[in-house]
Amino acid sequence: MDKKVGSIQHKGLSMDFKERALPLVEMGFRVFPVNGKIPCLKGWKIFASNDVSVIEEWNRQFGGMNVGIATGIDGLLVIDIDDIESDSARKLMPLIPATLCCKTGRKLGMHEYVRAPVGAFTVATLNGVDLRGLGGFVVAAGSVHAASGNIYEWVDKSIPIATLPDTVVELLKEMIRKPIASYAAE
Repeated sequence: MDKKVGSIQHKGLSMDFKERALPLVEMGFRVFPVNGKIPCLKGWKIFASNDVSVIEEWNRQFGGMNVGIATGIDGLLVIDIDDIESDSARKLMPLIPATLCCKTGRKLGMHEYVRAPVGAFTVATLNGVDLRGLGGFVVAAGSVHAASGNIYEWVDKSIPIATLPDTVVELLKEMIRKPIASYAAE
């Protein structure tokens, strides 16, 4: 039986927003409904929640939608890698400690969940690597990629979120100031 997320059909995946959102809340995330990759709520940055009664209400309103995770809260930074084989990813990934990771809906995509100093990062793009910090969000595990129809999946959800070493925080800040192509060429 096909189940529906927005306009995406997928076999065997629970399309119940609450069923997919509550495990994320138990992991400490603040969530909200997204249609594909577009927030369903104006003001989602304010309304992202870990309150079960709010999630139940959203389930009634947006039952088949994907789940978004608000980033930047408590220093949550998600390093969104579009292609793990890209030069920028090859430079950065070895520097990231073992941490919670999610395969995205892209064939070679990955979300690396880390902790960084609160407010150290907002949202930035580094040539195939996006930083999702304060004011940003990512589509969560259990959701369906709007273009490919692939499911976002945890690599190993038993691995805790690591704190990004200060040296990597400083490198990322430098990469934001300096074009990443120069790092890829090194």
